[in-house]
Amino acid sequence: MWYKSGCGNYTGDYQVKYTYKELAAADEQLNEEWIKSDRLVKMGIIGHGVDEENNAVLIVVQDLNDEIRSEIAKYISDTDEIVFEVGEKIIPY
Repeated sequence: MWYKSGCGNYTGDYQVKYTYKELAAADEQLNEEWIKSDRLVKMGIIGHGVDEENNAVLIVVQDLNDEIRSEIAKYISDTDEIVFEVGEKIIPY
């Protein structure tokens, strides 16, 4: 869960909640599916990884929609750990 500490942009407004190890474990769950097939790429998911600056698993997408949100939640059940990057904009789950 994120803890909001003030107003402003998304980066820097939240205190660290997850350890790198926790985020890497969550990302690994997604990576297992990523390796199996190109289904996630066909959905518009370009990449993923641990984003230490935002204390989250970063999912890079062409366009964000409910289908992608639902699909990612299948692999990372704690959706507070997830942020999406669309263009250069970071969007929380």
